[in-house]
Amino acid sequence: MNNKRKNKNKSGNALLLLGGALAGAAATYYLTTPKGKQFIKKISEGSSELQEAIVDKASTIAQEVKNKSQSAMDVANEKITHFKESAIDQIDSVKKTLASSTSEIEDVINDELGDLEKGINKAKRKMEYTQSSN
Repeated sequence: MNNKRKNKNKSGNALLLLGGALAGAAATYYLTTPKGKQFIKKISEGSSELQEAIVDKASTIAQEVKNKSQSAMDVANEKITHFKESAIDQIDSVKKTLASSTSEIEDVINDELGDLEKGINKAKRKMEYTQSSN
């Protein structure tokens, strides 16, 4: 039984080899005929057209990426400028608040110093009065 199977495999392999050789010979013959040469030319032209289409598509995509990148950069720059202006406005507001607060504190200190001076003068007068009455 094994011998039959081996013989069957050998004859199957031989048929495959023979079929492959015949197909190769037929293809070679066909490709050397005028129609075969025309077929090869069509395939060649088709691959050139495909290559051009791929290059065109790649260029289009590259341009779109460039445009979107520039757009993103523009938006980022606008945000940075807005943030910078907002920060400057806030700093100016804090400066004004501090200046106003400083002025108010200065006024309170001057008032307190004036009151202190009045108190000192009053105390001096009392001491002078007390010393003169003794």
